[in-house]
Amino acid sequence: MPLIGPSIDSLVNCSNLQSLSVAFNDLGGVLPLSVANFSKEMIHLYMDYNHFSGILPHGIENLVSLNILQFSNNQLTGPIPEHIGQFAKLQVLSLGDNKFTGYIPSSIGNLTLLSDIYLSGNRFEGTIPSSMITLRQLKTLALSNNRFSGRMPGEILGQFFSLSVLDLANNSFNGTIPFEIGSLINLQQLQLSGNRLTGEIPGTISGCVVLEDLNLQGNLITGSIPPSLGKLKGLKNLNLSHNSLSGGIPSSFSNLKLLQTLGLSNNNLSGWKC
Repeated sequence: MPLIGPSIDSLVNCSNLQSLSVAFNDLGGVLPLSVANFSKEMIHLYMDYNHFSGILPHGIENLVSLNILQFSNNQLTGPIPEHIGQFAKLQVLSLGDNKFTGYIPSSIGNLTLLSDIYLSGNRFEGTIPSSMITLRQLKTLALSNNRFSGRMPGEILGQFFSLSVLDLANNSFNGTIPFEIGSLINLQQLQLSGNRLTGEIPGTISGCVVLEDLNLQGNLITGSIPPSLGKLKGLKNLNLSHNSLSGGIPSSFSNLKLLQTLGLSNNNLSGWKC
């Protein structure tokens, strides 16, 4: 049976506590309000992989020194509160695999030190807020398995020059793949599968010179496979299955010496393209 309540409440009096990890336990029950009363010196708060339910408690924004906030893999509900924008020092925000709903608050744009955002596996909806354009230090943006919709805002995504992982898979994004993604020279993983993307694969993706994983499976992408993908010499996994691609397989794929998996099934491809 999960341990609840008092075990967490008792830590409020630890006024010098800077790092707390109770991750990977059997803690449960409604996330206690006392979390908001932890030491203002708290830098790291790891409460992931437990059974906590309820909402993020009001007042948690008082933990102004937080660098890392991890509540992933619990049963938390409700929206992300707007006051999350008060975590001016936050670098890692991990709320994945819960039952959060609502929209990404525009105040997230205040968190200009953020390097990693993990919101996958929830019930978020809406679009990527324009305020996120300020997050120039992002290395990971993981929003997969939610209910996001609308177009992928290239004018925002194309500014994340430090981005290593972009995971928007299994949502309801539509429109074309932004050509601005080609400016992400540090991108290693691009996961866009399971959306409603249309149009052609932009040749500018070849600008992602260290890309290792490219997954566009399960969209509505048309046109031919751009030969410029053959310039991605570090590519290990490429999945273009379940689209409406036509034409041939580019001969430039012979340059992909590190390629381990290639998925081209369920398209309208007709042969080798010289």
